[in-house]
Amino acid sequence: GALRAAGARGSREGVFLGFGLHLNPEIPGQDAADLVPIVRAFALIEDWLRKADPIDPSRRLLPFVDPYPRSLIDRLASAGPDWTLEAFADAYLDETPTRNRGLDMLPCLAHLAKDRVAQALGPGAASIGARPTFHYRLPDCRIDEPGWRLAYEWNRWVMVERLAADTAALKGLAADWLDYRAALTTTRSDWYAHLDRVLCKLELWDGSCGKDGKTR
Repeated sequence: GALRAAGARGSREGVFLGFGLHLNPEIPGQDAADLVPIVRAFALIEDWLRKADPIDPSRRLLPFVDPYPRSLIDRLASAGPDWTLEAFADAYLDETPTRNRGLDMLPCLAHLAKDRVAQALGPGAASIGARPTFHYRLPDCRIDEPGWRLAYEWNRWVMVERLAADTAALKGLAADWLDYRAALTTTRSDWYAHLDRVLCKLELWDGSCGKDGKTR
């Protein structure tokens, strides 16, 4: 509130601002079992996070928070549960060796698998601030808008962690993704609609569902 009163501006205040809110939740451990479920959960519901409350066009047009490539989601959905930390690092670095993602895992991998990151990125690895966190950089910064709170975006991240902790739900959603990818007649909006129903049923957002079975 004090920053807003002092004239702070957010993502939607100008075409070329593109400000974002970055969260760095500490990882719960250093094993694949501590990391992969959370990255897997994020990857599977990233479409919903982006569409349910779209980020500002200035940020969508810039490359800094591009969505995960579908090839990475495919691998997380199918092979992810069996990965070691090394296998996860190799898959991530193979599919998306860039900082420009809504969930940037390179700082975490630089902390846990420094040699692999250095090999994949070469001199560029030196610019990564290694730290044991999930670098969640998708949200807008709307600090200038009355009613906006950091807690709103934090709670959206907590939804990812809650899905990751529900082994059965995460496994089911991964299977749904693979079925969706195998169906030649589906569109990207079909997956969003499916997520809307699933997240409502699981009460992972705010526990409220409309009569149409969609999140509110």
